[in-house]
Amino acid sequence: RSVYGDMIDSFSKMKDFLLGIDGRNEPNNADTTDANVLKQDLFDLASNNHGILDSWEPPANIKVIQLAGWGVKTTSGIKYFGKDICAVGFQQTCIKTTILDRQPIITEDGDDTVVVPSALAMDADNYYLNLKTLKQKHADILEATSTIEFITNSLLHISNSLPLYITTDEPTSTDKMLELALHSPVSIDIYDSEGNHTGLIKNPNPDSDLQAIEENIPGSRYLDFGEGKYVFLDEGAHYTIKLQGLDTGTFTLETKVLSSGGKTLDESNFANIPTSPDMQADVLIATTTLSSTTIAVDTNSDG
Repeated sequence: RSVYGDMIDSFSKMKDFLLGIDGRNEPNNADTTDANVLKQDLFDLASNNHGILDSWEPPANIKVIQLAGWGVKTTSGIKYFGKDICAVGFQQTCIKTTILDRQPIITEDGDDTVVVPSALAMDADNYYLNLKTLKQKHADILEATSTIEFITNSLLHISNSLPLYITTDEPTSTDKMLELALHSPVSIDIYDSEGNHTGLIKNPNPDSDLQAIEENIPGSRYLDFGEGKYVFLDEGAHYTIKLQGLDTGTFTLETKVLSSGGKTLDESNFANIPTSPDMQADVLIATTTLSSTTIAVDTNSDG
């Protein structure tokens, strides 16, 4: 904070953070926990491209139309904070240490990849595609029937009413969001009442070394930050969470109900629970009241 303040909210601050003017060292290739330090020549190249793009303007005879996807949980930033963890934890003994932890900041003001302010950065005719009830996200937003109809009408100068789910005014939402935060060497899988699953899965491509993720629960989002796992779900349903220990240590599961603006309305935490590769646990969450959340831990996988 002495270097950057409470928030990195300007280009100059972001530049300083990326280049590591605070004096931090560049982490090794296997370190996905500590913030990276960007090389000056790469930053200069990106900055030059940035300047070219920022100064570009479309020709006067070209009409620019921007269509932004809205309603899908999208990462809008990262929050860093100090956190006490058990460096060594056995039974009732916990030797604490403080680490610099971080968590994603999630908004519905985006399409799973791009937030609306970035999608509508130019001075143009702006429209919004409400993806909240559609299955499309950023990767296949052009395949939505509404998008195809919108593009066709624009190119052919057809002045019909706007296609379904497309508006000139930004949609608004009062829906609440459920956030699950797991800090530990433990995997997490979530199931809804229909049996839909969100979490890590085996990559269907045997030649790939990338970890595959599925988000089959409608409105869900899974993010893996080192040993921190974050899951975001729609509030108002019942979910079953299954945990599997991956190593010896402790785990903490934090559950929050967030307002549409990101304010914490309710929370329930299970902290510093011993875990091992044999540990399994089931958590039942009724999001209408987190006080009824229960956890059942099987320490040795004997059922």
